[in-house]
Amino acid sequence: MAWHRFTEQLREYFTFTRKERNGILVLLILLIIMQGAIVFTHYYKPPKEVADISAFQKEVLAFQQSMLEKDSTMPYADATKESAINEITLFPFNPNVIDEAKWKSLGVNERTVHSIKNYLSKGGHFYKKEDLKKIYNLRPEEYSRLEPYITIEDKNKNEKPDKEFVKQPKEFVLIEINGSSKEDLMKLPMVGEKRAEQILKYRDRLGGFIKKEQLKEVYSIPDSIYQMILPKIALNVSLVKPIKLNSISSDTIYHPYLKKNLLKMILNYRNQHGAFTDKLILKKLPLMTDSVYAKLEPYFILE
Repeated sequence: MAWHRFTEQLREYFTFTRKERNGILVLLILLIIMQGAIVFTHYYKPPKEVADISAFQKEVLAFQQSMLEKDSTMPYADATKESAINEITLFPFNPNVIDEAKWKSLGVNERTVHSIKNYLSKGGHFYKKEDLKKIYNLRPEEYSRLEPYITIEDKNKNEKPDKEFVKQPKEFVLIEINGSSKEDLMKLPMVGEKRAEQILKYRDRLGGFIKKEQLKEVYSIPDSIYQMILPKIALNVSLVKPIKLNSISSDTIYHPYLKKNLLKMILNYRNQHGAFTDKLILKKLPLMTDSVYAKLEPYFILE
């Protein structure tokens, strides 16, 4: 009896209507399709397209081969240096008269040759071998190589004095730098038009030069050029335009030593305490250091 009831319940549980059977069939078909798709995508992989780079590889190999051939024919630094040295021809020469081509055949580079020619064109002259060292971009090793071949003749050595005529020494003319024009300044060694204009511009700002050393404050005049100029210049300080302490204003002065803040302090002090009676009063100002005062004091007058 119990078994019969059990089989009835089991048959009732697994008995489907036609609609349910159709649904189960559709579900099974979908499951089979999905499983097939999973298997297909897992095991089947489309062949990858392989780019043909054989032409590119051939070009790379050809380029590498050409570079190797170029390297095999390219001289190394030592070989280049040796070749350049072999092309140098050393011979006795006078640095005052030889041309650019001969300088280059001696192994002197174009920049140094230009400096030599510029030095000579500005009135410079080589009186002895060591004078060639004045050319700042001539390296010491170059000078050592050229020194045995330098021949500077003394024109007066073999000349006999004429009893009837004795040549008078050439008059030595000094250039006074406070009253000179641009053309006057251009007569100085190594001073061309541009450098002369810069000297005049700085002189105007100062009101005149108090000391010759102030020329070195012109940014285009290094100490080497100043030493060449020094024997050929004179200085007249009476031409200097003074700074009138009791009448200056911020609109009437533009001096390289007198900065704006210091000028303002001078004007404020004068407005508060009246006219200056002694230049030493300026030392009371905070910005008036000893070095600044030493530069400005020769320019100040109590007017």
